[in-house]
Amino acid sequence: MADYMSNAAEQLVRLIDKRRASQGGLRRMIPNLPHAAPPPMLPRSLSRLRLMDINPQELARQFTLIDSNLFNKVRPIECLKTAWSRKPGDPKAFNGLNTDIAVNVKAMSTLSTQTTLWVTANILLEHEIKRRAAVIKYFIAFAEHCRNLNNFNTLMSVLGALTSVPVERLTRTWQAVHQKSMVVYNQLRQIMRTDRNFAEYRDSLHSCNPPAIPFVGVYLQDLTFIEDGNDDIISASPGLINFAKRQRTAGTIRDLQQFQNVPYNLTPVAEIQDWLLKRLEELCPNGQSSDRLVEEFWKMSTTLEPKEKDSERVLRLLKESGFL
Repeated sequence: MADYMSNAAEQLVRLIDKRRASQGGLRRMIPNLPHAAPPPMLPRSLSRLRLMDINPQELARQFTLIDSNLFNKVRPIECLKTAWSRKPGDPKAFNGLNTDIAVNVKAMSTLSTQTTLWVTANILLEHEIKRRAAVIKYFIAFAEHCRNLNNFNTLMSVLGALTSVPVERLTRTWQAVHQKSMVVYNQLRQIMRTDRNFAEYRDSLHSCNPPAIPFVGVYLQDLTFIEDGNDDIISASPGLINFAKRQRTAGTIRDLQQFQNVPYNLTPVAEIQDWLLKRLEELCPNGQSSDRLVEEFWKMSTTLEPKEKDSERVLRLLKESGFL
């Protein structure tokens, strides 16, 4: 027993020394705040709002305020033991750590799902190719403004819609999107690529100065890997706590928290925020109807642009190019 305690003490001392050493190497973040909030770009009428009447930059600002409000409420306890994925009563939930505890993480997840579905719906509800292309162009501009605000969470939600199968398969619609918008779109996709464990996104996040809203899904992925890939107790020394696992979990949560300390200096527009939240909730209450909507979106997509046979596609292209 004495040997076990000695080994545990030595491990703890090493971890403390490593933590102290790493603190000196943390990048100092300089808040990027203007002296005064920029004036909101209001549509002509706030009483009869329509999507395309809202400036995409102002839409990004209001979405950012909504997302930031939820993100700043996330508590460290919500990030422990994959609580966000455990329903109440789940026997695998550790000491009652479930979705009742992780309310703010779940709220962010719900908002992301609703946003993706809302963007998808707005594209597919347009029956004319030119109008669909205009809506896609609008959302690319919206996504770009989210990136400029360091709002990676909403950015990922919008890209999730634009890269979804029902939208991405609309070949003729995408061909009608302006080339400048496509350049921006491809740049945004490059930043949020999933390969190499989101390497480019991680670099972008940690090279920006706050305020910022990280893509929370990456933190949840990291915390899940730490939790599932490491034992709580050191197997070679039964009874000893795996402090290295705790340190990695704490480091990930600490990294998330550093972005909660700097608020956005933007002016809330209650009418726009209320309009947005109402539309999101109407489409997908509490994020619970997503499976039904995905099926419906596929039907809408194939109706708008049915799958063509090769011969039909060639004939159409010849007609569109003026050869026939």
